[in-house]
Amino acid sequence: MGSDFYQQSILPYAGIIIKICRAYTHSQEDFEDYYQEVCLQIWRSRDNFNAESKWSTWIYKVALNVCLTHLKKRKKGQQFVSDALPDEVHDDAKAFCSDEINLLYNAIKHLSEIDRAVILLYLEEKSYVEIGEIIGANTNSIGVRITRIKERLNKRRSEHMSKSIEAMWKQGFVSEGELSAPKVNDLYNRKSQNIVDKLQKMFAVNIKAIVIGALVMLVVMSLIGAPWLGVYICVLLAPLVLIARKELTKSHNLSKGQSSLEYLESFDTWLKNSMDTYSKYYRFFYPLFYIGMVTQGLASNAGGKVMALLLKHYPTEYVLLDIPGYVWAVITALFLVIVRYSEALYRLDLDIIYGRQFKKLDELITDMRALKAQQ
Repeated sequence: MGSDFYQQSILPYAGIIIKICRAYTHSQEDFEDYYQEVCLQIWRSRDNFNAESKWSTWIYKVALNVCLTHLKKRKKGQQFVSDALPDEVHDDAKAFCSDEINLLYNAIKHLSEIDRAVILLYLEEKSYVEIGEIIGANTNSIGVRITRIKERLNKRRSEHMSKSIEAMWKQGFVSEGELSAPKVNDLYNRKSQNIVDKLQKMFAVNIKAIVIGALVMLVVMSLIGAPWLGVYICVLLAPLVLIARKELTKSHNLSKGQSSLEYLESFDTWLKNSMDTYSKYYRFFYPLFYIGMVTQGLASNAGGKVMALLLKHYPTEYVLLDIPGYVWAVITALFLVIVRYSEALYRLDLDIIYGRQFKKLDELITDMRALKAQQ
């Protein structure tokens, strides 16, 4: 995001973004993250702006979409648009100088996500048509919904809220210039550190999960009468744990005495090199794991009985170690497939676990490079 674009097209409307983000966050850190995401999304989607609409209306729409999307991600498995009220709201600190505004925001945060958007737009004196356009709702239902929301807010009024919500809002924001917007560069710096910290924590958790998984497999295999398979799996996973610890240490040793972009780029370089290192090991891990599982299956009593039944019902002249030739053919074919696609299996596993964070890292580096190019 170019600094000129931010200064000319976003900063004059920072008050809008601040008011909306404050309604969907409960800490200064979350607020600053949401504020930055809104600014980035405005920049990324600027070509989609319809010139027939007001730029301020576009900013309202983008800001609400970003906040609602973030809440949706945090509440997976729950109903997104709901009239259910949260039991309790916690705020780290007062967001504004006006006590009445802080109390009003606290009441608003007890509303459902969509109702928060509706009442914010109403307090910003948007028409029912504009509110319907921004939130994508039927205009005819807006008036009834606002009345219902105001009734809920009035039930939550404290003794310090003597004025109407309209008066508190209007007097609390005499000038949008009084609303303090976070510094974008500072947000980039913290965001770059946050995403690195998060990935490093995920890598550390993954190492522990591998160790615990290996021990669980050893116990389970012992209980079902296959202790050697459990030992075999532990032996296969041991080098992986050693490699993971070594690579994680390298990431912690990266120099932080550089710009955020340089730090992210060095982390990204380390990440790609680390993935290549893992990939080389997994080329052997998957085939060897497959061999171990097949060997145990064929050597077990159950495997022997299955082979006997196959020979009885589907006899063949080609038998090796009491195993039909066609079974050997299937085993060999699957082995070759695993050898051929072992790296692809690793990449798929990687994408499932870390894909979303890797995408965020790439987007952040792209944005920061664009910002640097336009400065």
